[in-house]
Amino acid sequence: MSYQNRATVSEEQCERHGLDPKEVLKIAQGITRYMRKAQKIGLELFGNSGTGLLCVRDESDNKVIVAELAPLGLYDGGEETWHDDTSGW
Repeated sequence: MSYQNRATVSEEQCERHGLDPKEVLKIAQGITRYMRKAQKIGLELFGNSGTGLLCVRDESDNKVIVAELAPLGLYDGGEETWHDDTSGW
C-alpha cells in the first residue's frame, strides 16, 4: 500500500474478498476527509478494543479522550496482527 496524501484501494484485495472497490474507495476517501479535519484541530483517532476514541494531547503530551465513537466493534487498537499477502498489502 502506498502512503500518499490520498486514499488508495487494492482492487485485487477487494475483489478477492468480495468487496466492491469503488465502495471501499468512497469509504476510505470519507474517512480520510474527516481525519484531515480532525488533524487540523488537533484530534487523533485511537482504536481501543472495539470502540473508537477521539483524543487530544494535553500540556504534558498525555492523550485525553474528548469523544467516543459508536461501539461497533470495528476499531483496531494497533496490535499489528495484520499481515501482508502476496500483493504486499
